[in-house]
Amino acid sequence: MKKIHKGWYIFLIAVLLLAFLKWKFFPTPKQTEENKPSAAFVKVSAMVVQPTEFSDEISVSGTVMPSEMVVLQPEMSGKITGIFFQEGSGVSAGQLLIKLNDAEWQAQRKKLKAQLTQANTDAERNRKLFEAKAISREVLEASQVNVEALQADLELNAAQIAKTEIKAPFAGKIGNRGVSVGATVNTATQIATLYQNQSLKVKCYLPSAFRQGLKEGSELSVKLSSGSVVNARIYSIEPSSDAVAGTFETRATLKSTTEAEPGDMVTVLVRKTAPAPAMRIPAGALLPVLKGNRVFVIKEGKAEPRDVTTGTRNDSSILILSGLQAGDSIITGGLMFVKPGIAVKVSPNKPSKP
Repeated sequence: MKKIHKGWYIFLIAVLLLAFLKWKFFPTPKQTEENKPSAAFVKVSAMVVQPTEFSDEISVSGTVMPSEMVVLQPEMSGKITGIFFQEGSGVSAGQLLIKLNDAEWQAQRKKLKAQLTQANTDAERNRKLFEAKAISREVLEASQVNVEALQADLELNAAQIAKTEIKAPFAGKIGNRGVSVGATVNTATQIATLYQNQSLKVKCYLPSAFRQGLKEGSELSVKLSSGSVVNARIYSIEPSSDAVAGTFETRATLKSTTEAEPGDMVTVLVRKTAPAPAMRIPAGALLPVLKGNRVFVIKEGKAEPRDVTTGTRNDSSILILSGLQAGDSIITGGLMFVKPGIAVKVSPNKPSKP
């Protein structure tokens, strides 16, 4: 029992000795205004919000098209007897391009003409006999019907002969041909493609959200493969949208240019709204909260939370519709350590840009 009391005495003496040594050689520093917890601050980066010109716009890929284009194909089967165009050259409207063998139809035409001549002679003779009351009305009418039937056969024959000729439906530039003289073709054979390049079109597919505000006559900006930017005027908007892709087809007439050719890929810039003053901030300055979005504004050296309404965004910035005013300083960096009311100090680093 005496041993236990002796151990406690030694322990208490050691504790007291240590406390004396700490008080003597390691005094507690006096608390000053500078190191009080209430005077602590957080270093942040910030930017001053200023209105900039903004418009809701999008760029999509488009394709240049000729004003008119047709793949030339025969209306009937036959052997090609003549080709009357040069590949890659211009042709005029109605110009004969391809001729198929029509010998059979020409022979039939001669036969029908001879029959029609005889039928007209018979009809005229029967008319005189009828006037002399030598034949009945039925005989006269039968001869007249025969004349009309042969005339119809001749018209049908002319239509068949016309099918042996392929003519240019409009003036334009013709592409490479896929046939030669002597080849036998049918209605599925593609002879060549005819383009009308006097005016060009642009076809693109726009998001359904951009349908409102677009109308016939609206202007689009088109960036060509050469880098030039030209205007185009919308002339057609597809009434329905693709349910899967969420886009609708739009076509516009491209203003005359020698730098574009049918088939070229271009970039089409479409504006949903006209340019107007707006405020953009870096996307990293926005904090999602339960009921929306929030930023921190520096007010009298302290962080003040501010709820904002946002608009469109891209990879680096976001549009602010309400909640901020021009001249507000918003915190863009160091937000991890920022709390409402905490003192902040802006870092001298380069300010952030939206």
